[in-house]
Amino acid sequence: MLKYAIVFLIISLIAGALGLTNISRIAKRISLVLFALFFLLFLLIVGLILLIGEAIERPVVPAGAVMRDHGGFALLVEPRAGCNPAVSISPWRPA
Repeated sequence: MLKYAIVFLIISLIAGALGLTNISRIAKRISLVLFALFFLLFLLIVGLILLIGEAIERPVVPAGAVMRDHGGFALLVEPRAGCNPAVSISPWRPA
């Protein structure tokens, strides 16, 4: 898509230099639309990558649970009603 935007931009510049203003305006408009679509698609992909990356890096911690760092391992302590807290160890490092 970016390739076609650049091609239409070059066509627009050449047509403008030759005095073909109508062709130049049309090619310029096509170039701008293609570049805008490319840029929006790029931003969408970057946003999805950031969201997915953040979801992969951070584990889901239940409400009321506490994450404690103990020498490179995270200790997950879940409070439960009427009994001792459940404890699990995972190799998760807090950010």
